[in-house]
Amino acid sequence: MPIRIGLLLYPDFQLLDAAGVTAAFEIAGTLGEAAYETTAVSRHGGLVRSSSGMALETISLAKAGFFDTLVVVGGKGHATAMDCPELQGFIRHHAGTARRICSVCTGAFLLAAAGLLDGRRATTHWQQAGALKARFPGIRVS
Repeated sequence: MPIRIGLLLYPDFQLLDAAGVTAAFEIAGTLGEAAYETTAVSRHGGLVRSSSGMALETISLAKAGFFDTLVVVGGKGHATAMDCPELQGFIRHHAGTARRICSVCTGAFLLAAAGLLDGRRATTHWQQAGALKARFPGIRVS
């Protein structure tokens, strides 16, 4: 049975964040014994446009099911995405059911908004570290 990896996308996500994670698990699957299944997820499903204009096909939050690992990608759209109640509920739910949850770059803002980083050490893109620390003072930003 493959290890299920979920990528949480939202409008204006950073394509590199999604592609890098996907490629890492693809390569790991060819080099090791584990098989990985990567699924892109978004609020409504369908095509989601990245900040570069390219779009990726996703399934809706409601159809996502269980993930071994949930990865929240970063991107210019993180400020809007972190205020979306549906995305926050999805993140909180999977924080309790997935084996692990993580983020890439400014995806940390969504984890912080969900309350998952309070009292923890976290990082984000160097240009956004001050904003993360200012908005979420309970996080030890490094």
